[in-house]
Amino acid sequence: MKNIFWITILFFITSCGYTALYKDNKNHDFKIAIINITGDQSINNLINLELKNYLDSENNSKFLLDINTFYEKKVSTKDATGKPEEFQLSLITNLNISNNEKNFKSIFKESLKIKNSSDKFELNNYENSIKENFARSTKEKIILKLVSLQ
Repeated sequence: MKNIFWITILFFITSCGYTALYKDNKNHDFKIAIINITGDQSINNLINLELKNYLDSENNSKFLLDINTFYEKKVSTKDATGKPEEFQLSLITNLNISNNEKNFKSIFKESLKIKNSSDKFELNNYENSIKENFARSTKEKIILKLVSLQ
């Protein structure tokens, strides 16, 4: 009796048919053209690399993007001697989208607090990986916005 109960529960859980709504964001029918990209150069290069698959697309539907990024690293907390203990990393992306004489504006924000490290090389590498994650997240938000506009 116990085994039948667990098999029934397992059957209902695995057969519920749940799938993520935006699971496959890679195969959409639109093309992106970046008109202007300003702001933090390293973040802009990373966003450009993330959007590369959509830039070379041969699809008919075309979105024109104007991207402005603002990356900031500021001291969040200091210790008693005045040395930084935590940093606040933040990225604000202003996006202007043009499609068939329609204009849309969006603002995306990312932020993260990190602890200071005595090893500056390690801290710099960690900050660079956070920038890559910010760029990847911003790309996903841009694609979701474009999908919602189609």
